[in-house]
Amino acid sequence: MSISSSQSRLGSGTGAIPSYHTRWIAAPHSGSVKGIAAILVVAFLFRVGMFALLVHHPERAYRRDSGGYERPALNLLAGNGFSQEVAPPFTPDVRHTPLFPLFIAAIYGLIGPNAMAVVGAQVLVGTLTVALTCAMGWRLLPVGEAKAGGLLNAVVHLRQDLNSLLPNTTELLELAGLTEGGKGTLSVLNRYGPVAAVRHYFAGREWALPVLIFTAALLLLTYVGGLAGVVTLARRGEWLTLLLLLWPVVYFLAVPGAPSHPRFRVPVMPYICLLAGVGLVYLWSGIRGRLAAVHCG
Repeated sequence: MSISSSQSRLGSGTGAIPSYHTRWIAAPHSGSVKGIAAILVVAFLFRVGMFALLVHHPERAYRRDSGGYERPALNLLAGNGFSQEVAPPFTPDVRHTPLFPLFIAAIYGLIGPNAMAVVGAQVLVGTLTVALTCAMGWRLLPVGEAKAGGLLNAVVHLRQDLNSLLPNTTELLELAGLTEGGKGTLSVLNRYGPVAAVRHYFAGREWALPVLIFTAALLLLTYVGGLAGVVTLARRGEWLTLLLLLWPVVYFLAVPGAPSHPRFRVPVMPYICLLAGVGLVYLWSGIRGRLAAVHCG
């Protein structure tokens, strides 16, 4: 069997789905370019909106472990090496990975210590990540599935920070004064029940509850869609695409501790979102077909 015929067979689970070869060499369609451009605008505005909550309050950018990444950056700029210590002998740090401190050091070296500059740079990095996700989906998947995956990656905010400085949705609500976070909520739950716990958590601002419900539901939908995407690609026989999208997810899930820490799942979210794009488009087409059949009946 020739390579071209094998590629055609792998990508031809349905007649409307082009082969891998066709997807890689096909010129971009103007409608596709506009759709992906719209997704990038959404991604950028979403991140800028979160940045706006922090820009006038730099202290909000710091969380419990932020110093573990900023201190080595400051020591590097001062010529003290990659260390967490604030005084000699500046023992090298072997606990934290160096990439994010180097990222901070590069920005601080250009404009001076400014956490908002780091967060602002992460807005651009996050948008670029969505662009790369769309580009990868464009080459591996039908356009509709690539767009769905890119849009999910644009709005699923699972700690978009590389490590610490940009809080996630629940932390932003807390820092914006809309919730009390975990301050005594569990005790209230045990003593007075769930209704009182919700009121305590939101500090009397229960209208913010739909925000958390929406983000949690969106994340759940992404995971369900990702599982459906795995099944869909397997049924279509697109094993190469399935391997390229699923292998990074499996690898990171195998890393000890990664599944329990949201920020460690950030690198695999583009792959999960693309898988979810495949699954959700398939599920929606099935639902739409059944609705049409009911309507015609």
